[in-house]
Amino acid sequence: MRLQHFRWAALRLALLCGVSIACAASGQEAPSPSPVVPEPADVYPKERNYRLERVKLIRAKQGALRGAREFENDWAVYLEAVGRLAGLFQYELYSSPAIQEYVTRESTDADHAMDPLLDSIARLPERYDAKLDADGQRMIDQFLRAGVPGYFDSLADAKTLVPVLSVEKPEAKQTKAYLGHSRAAARFNLARMSLARRRGDDAEFLRAIKHNFAVSRAAGYEASVLAHALSAAIDCMTLKRVVDEHLAKPLSPETARGVLKLLDQFPGPDWTLSVQGERLRALEDADWVYQTGRLDVLTGDGKSVEESATLALFRAMWVPREVALAEIDALMTPIAGELDPDPSVARESLKRAPTLEDRIARDESYKAKYGVVAIVYPAFERAKRHEMQRRTLRSGVQTVLAIELFKAENHRVPDSIDELAPVFLLDPPVDWFTSLPHKPIRYVKLDPATDPLARSFLVYSVGRDGNDDQGKLDPDNELRGLDGFQRAYEGYDFVINFARQLPDRK
Repeated sequence: MRLQHFRWAALRLALLCGVSIACAASGQEAPSPSPVVPEPADVYPKERNYRLERVKLIRAKQGALRGAREFENDWAVYLEAVGRLAGLFQYELYSSPAIQEYVTRESTDADHAMDPLLDSIARLPERYDAKLDADGQRMIDQFLRAGVPGYFDSLADAKTLVPVLSVEKPEAKQTKAYLGHSRAAARFNLARMSLARRRGDDAEFLRAIKHNFAVSRAAGYEASVLAHALSAAIDCMTLKRVVDEHLAKPLSPETARGVLKLLDQFPGPDWTLSVQGERLRALEDADWVYQTGRLDVLTGDGKSVEESATLALFRAMWVPREVALAEIDALMTPIAGELDPDPSVARESLKRAPTLEDRIARDESYKAKYGVVAIVYPAFERAKRHEMQRRTLRSGVQTVLAIELFKAENHRVPDSIDELAPVFLLDPPVDWFTSLPHKPIRYVKLDPATDPLARSFLVYSVGRDGNDDQGKLDPDNELRGLDGFQRAYEGYDFVINFARQLPDRK
């Protein structure tokens, strides 16, 4: 996740660079091309406040869902929760004797010992270290005694979360420390989940899940692709850990109902909100570059990207301001509808995808003219696949737990998913990797005597290839059905109730 975070941060810088590489170097004015179309002043006036539009978009979304008052904002609660935990966590990380021993033994540093410590608490394969496990338990106990989870209780109860946006333009140059803190908080809460299950404390298990869903929700309201990716990742990690723990030791009916209740309470990040928020960010960044003629953004090493040797080349391909802004709108508006639950809306939005992909892949002059499109579109495609995984995993976990509740009451597994409605499952569980209109997630009964994990049923998605491979998976790579590297997903499905486990987790 650390590498992924920096990749997304680099993407943010690349996005701004992409829309601005045609500008003059620092201190110079941008070229003054002859407009090829009349300026649509009613759409892109130079005084348009994209930031205010974004705030209103976020607030309107929450107001419609939560009955929030106009001036209410609990954003500081979010910052306090993840910031306090990040500070305490770092202190413990560098003062842990077990971590210092691990650092010496593995020739690494304390930061890179964080994940092994948390995975050891969960006793995950290939990462277990008894000393790290013991020190991790001590650390969690100390945090619990210090009342840190109470801050996350407040976050879960927060009614309105509107980010306090930077007043400095372009906003893309501002670091998002709270997103990194959110990632650390999520990993910590995963360890709390596993430790609670080991200790038989299902109330703490549910509380840790609730805290992670609250962090995911708050991060998602930042309304950008970067924030959405983090929010979706937290959702996926949490849901996967629920399945792992259930397969290691089945959840009680009461605990399963508690998880389902939390899934209803925290539906996860809103794709449309994130895309529209990113659209407004991109418009503001591009507009700022056009109006100032400056790049004014720094790379990680502190050097100005204005020193790029390719600047002159891209300046030659500069297009009028209104044309560039209109192209951003034309790109991002359909993306927001590609995952709409209404198949007709999604189908209409997807019609443009092959054309855009072909232009971006083959037309070098187009990529030079519209750097923002060439950079942002692939990023949205990756984010869309992550969102499809999150939605499918959520449907799958709901299905698994609903089947377990059915089994507890009827002493058998259902013959089909249809038997779960309406008592155990209200809405059909959607497999977002199937073609439009999306089909339900797959379910088959198994013989526990012959199944390696003693499962009585299998719940799975067809995965990225869209083909039903009868639940085929790679036991060494449970996500192979989603792996796009050299089309590794072909011939494999994405199995929901599967986990690689150490014997002592049984």
